[in-house]
Amino acid sequence: MLNQFVKAIALMIALNLFTHVANAAAPGHYYLNGITEVGSELLLNPDGHYQAVLMYGTVDLESSGIWQQSGNLIELQSSETQQTVFKGLKLLLQQDKLYPQEAPLSTGYYQK
Repeated sequence: MLNQFVKAIALMIALNLFTHVANAAAPGHYYLNGITEVGSELLLNPDGHYQAVLMYGTVDLESSGIWQQSGNLIELQSSETQQTVFKGLKLLLQQDKLYPQEAPLSTGYYQK
């Protein structure tokens, strides 16, 4: 019984370390790929804040706020009061790429 308890504690510690390493991989500077005629950059700061810009034709959108990670899912919480493409945006983290989960950015991906 003690052996099972030790194994359970070891598993919890390993999962905690894995989650910490996964979270440490997310911060960085990302560039949008895969969408023609659209330019976008996303900066995820280690302190939980983000800055983003999207350029399409004569339209330039800027956004800032906080980001949170739950497993491999990252969600942006914009500090802007009006709806923007970044407000509430969910991104799936896979290695060095972020895949937007909603249109209009869901056909592309951000890469470090």
